[in-house]
Amino acid sequence: MLLFLALAQTASTPHGVDVSNYSGLVTYSQWVAAKNPNVWKWKDGSSGILYAITSGYQGNGELNLFAGEQMAGARAAGILTAGYCLISNERPGDAQVKDALAIFGEEKKHLSYFFIDVEDPLIDKPDRKIRPEFIESAIKEVEREGVRPAIYTSRRIWKLTPWMDKNPYSKVPLWDADYDDNDNLLASRTHSFVPYAGWETRFAKQYNDESHGDGLKFVNTTKIIGADVNVFATEKSVRNPQPEIVPCMYVVDTYTYAKDQARRGPNVIGGNSVHIQMDLAGVGQPASGDIRLRTDSPKLVHLPKSIPATQVDIEIPTTAVTVPQVVMIYASYKGHTGCTAFRLVPQ
Repeated sequence: MLLFLALAQTASTPHGVDVSNYSGLVTYSQWVAAKNPNVWKWKDGSSGILYAITSGYQGNGELNLFAGEQMAGARAAGILTAGYCLISNERPGDAQVKDALAIFGEEKKHLSYFFIDVEDPLIDKPDRKIRPEFIESAIKEVEREGVRPAIYTSRRIWKLTPWMDKNPYSKVPLWDADYDDNDNLLASRTHSFVPYAGWETRFAKQYNDESHGDGLKFVNTTKIIGADVNVFATEKSVRNPQPEIVPCMYVVDTYTYAKDQARRGPNVIGGNSVHIQMDLAGVGQPASGDIRLRTDSPKLVHLPKSIPATQVDIEIPTTAVTVPQVVMIYASYKGHTGCTAFRLVPQ
């Protein structure tokens, strides 16, 4: 059982952000900058980002194709990483978690937690009821996948479950949505945090987002788009394996018409080839040797086994598909690994 230490707020209290597919590509260089005390500063006087969380699945078939590279870059910068899956009522929770964790690729094994996101999109509009069996199967699937489960919710939403009085998950870490624009974990609006549903303390508090208030102060133009801001408990029992610097990969060009790209969104490929680009910042410059490439979808992309490290931009032919397919590509360079993902769609 994990023990969480609730301490008085200090300048060393961990702060962090959660991002999603709306944040798009977040490179290794951006995460390094996010740790810089001269770039991001918090109200309590501490600086930098120590924790990063991103979505794998956001309900209704929406995968975060950037998840693997977002967390690879953060971990490479020495930031603790975690993931989450927003559970909706469209299908059983375990199936949603499987898809969510799969999109992280090799970064799954480095996630310190995986949060089951219980909020409004899970609720059917006609009767506004939560499907508790979906939450149960989702948490069991996280455990089966070998990742530590946790829950993201709020007092208002959890009241809609059958577990407000007797909560079987009260020992599961709570990431509490409490938008009070106050980066004190122990505070809640005008008073101290009031326990609910058996949660006497909370592991994390999401208290604002980038578009509201001034919880996170940017002191220059380096920023991560669409980031919600959080404060975390002082907790030392969970750490990622030793961070390794990884090459961050991302899709450069999708070869689609502008109107199609606007409709399809980022990293959605409708043409017959795709460009990928690798950011080797921090892995040893000048680049030398080869970058090894591999994919779990060899029938969908025609991938060379390796490319020279000086060639960090490569065009890859793709196969026409009749139904949307997610493609993961991995690059290894001098013992470090990065990944990117994109969705092939019928033309």
